[in-house]
Amino acid sequence: MAYLYDGHDDDRKVNPPGGSLCPPPVGRGRLFRWSLISVPFPFPFPFPFPFPFPFPFPFPFPLPPSRRDQTPPMTAPQTIPKHPDYEGPDAHVLRGVIAYNRHGGYCVPRSSIHRPCAQTILAGEVFEPPTVAAFEHHGRHGDIVHAGTYFGDMLPAAARACGPERLVWACEPNRENFRCASLTVALNGLTNVRLHHGALGDRGGLATLLVSSPAGEALGGRSRVVEPGSAAADTTYEVPMLRIDDLVPTDRPVALIQLDVERQEQHALSGALATIRRCLPAIIVETLPDDAWITTNLAPLGYRRAGMVGPNSLLVAGPGADLS
Repeated sequence: MAYLYDGHDDDRKVNPPGGSLCPPPVGRGRLFRWSLISVPFPFPFPFPFPFPFPFPFPFPFPLPPSRRDQTPPMTAPQTIPKHPDYEGPDAHVLRGVIAYNRHGGYCVPRSSIHRPCAQTILAGEVFEPPTVAAFEHHGRHGDIVHAGTYFGDMLPAAARACGPERLVWACEPNRENFRCASLTVALNGLTNVRLHHGALGDRGGLATLLVSSPAGEALGGRSRVVEPGSAAADTTYEVPMLRIDDLVPTDRPVALIQLDVERQEQHALSGALATIRRCLPAIIVETLPDDAWITTNLAPLGYRRAGMVGPNSLLVAGPGADLS
C-alpha cells in the first residue's frame, strides 16, 4: 500500500506523509488529494526511499474524484416556513396559519394575526400562563367552562388538564374563530372538548356580534356582543345566544368557569346560576360583575374575591387558594 501526494503544498501541510488518512479539507486553490492505492509486489522502484512517500510530481494517471467533489453544495435549511396566503375570490376559504407551543398545535386566523394572543402563539409561547395554570389546577377536580375560546389558544392545555374523564365546555361566537378553534381541536385530537358556536348570555335566541372595526380590521378575540343597529351592518352579524345552564348537563361536575367575553361576563354568569349553585365552581372573569349583582347572586353562596389570575379576577366559594 502507498499514500500518494499529487502536487499541492497546502495538502502536504494538512496531511504530511505518514500522517492522517483523512482527506484534506477543501481549501483555496486545492487541486489534488491524497489517495490510497494498492501496489503489487515485487515492484521495481528505482527510488531509494521506503514507503509511504510523496511523489514530487503528478501521478501518471488521473485519480478518481472524491465523493465530496461530486456532491453539489447544500443550500442552507429553511428554518422559518413561508406561509402563502389565499388570494382568490371565494370568501368561504378559511385563511389560517398553523403554529405550535409546548401545549400543542393551533390554527391561527390570518385576519387577526396582528392580535397579541395570535402573535404570542406564532412565537411558540403560551398566552396568559397564569390562566393556563388555573386550568391545570382546577381541571383535576371537574369540568371547565371556557369562553371566549378565540381560535382555541387555551384548549389543548385545558383539555389535557381535565383528562379523559372530564370535559371542556367551550364557546366562541366569531365564525372564523370558531372554525379555527375546531381545527385546533382536530390538530390535537381533543376528544373531551365540547365546542359550541355562539355568545354566552342570560337567555336564548340571537345576538348581534361586532367582528371588525369601521376601517375593516378584524377584531379577532375582541369580537363582542353589541346592541342591534348600534354598528355598521358590514361590521356585524347575528350569532346564537347560549346559556351555560342549557349547555352543561346537570350531572356534570363543573370545577371552573372562565370567561373572557368582552364585558358580557355578568350576562354570561346570569345564565349559569343554576350550575354555580349546584357545583360552586371557581370563577375567573376578565370583567367583574356589578357589586350589586355579586351581592345578590354570589355572596349568599359564600363567594369572595381571592385575588388575580394574570389580568383576570378570581372568585371562589368558601376557603380557597389564591392563584394569582
